[in-house]
Amino acid sequence: SKAESSLLKAKSLLPIEFDVLYALADFYIKREKYQDALKYAEELKIYFPSNPAGEQLRKYIEGKVIRSR
Repeated sequence: SKAESSLLKAKSLLPIEFDVLYALADFYIKREKYQDALKYAEELKIYFPSNPAGEQLRKYIEGKVIRSR
């Protein structure tokens, strides 16, 4: 999709940008592409360890994956 392409381009230009990583995780969560979303949630945790967003997203994603089984 155009939105996905734009987000991935932003990621290539700004690989360690909080807003880009969060937007990618959110984009994939909304499309139920949880493995893709988890990748960006993990990057948030790595690059921004003092911000709880990465861990919160990871827990949310894991909850969705468990419920969908």
